[in-house]
Amino acid sequence: MYFSAKLLFETRPLAHSDSALSIEERIVLLDSADESAAAEEAASIGKTEEFTYEASDGGMVIVKFLGIRNLYRLIDDTIGHGTEVYSESHFESNE
Repeated sequence: MYFSAKLLFETRPLAHSDSALSIEERIVLLDSADESAAAEEAASIGKTEEFTYEASDGGMVIVKFLGIRNLYRLIDDTIGHGTEVYSESHFESNE
C-alpha cells in the first residue's frame, strides 16, 4: 500500500530569537504494509533529515523534525503520472 505523509520541520538559527525560525512542510511517499508501518517509516525519514549547518554569517542553524502532520493511504495501488498523493478539504459555510 502507498501512503503520503506530511512531515513538519523547524529551521532555527541558534543565535537568534524565536521570531527567526521557519516551519517547513514536506510530503513524502511511502510504500508500507499498513498505516502503523507507514507512520514509523515517516518518523524515521523525518529524523534522518535533521541536521545542523553553518550559515553565511558564521552562525549555526539547526533543522529539527517536529513530527508527522498528516498520514494518508493513497487510493491508487499503482503510482505513476497523475497519481494523487495528497489532498486537503476545508468546510466553508455561507452563513
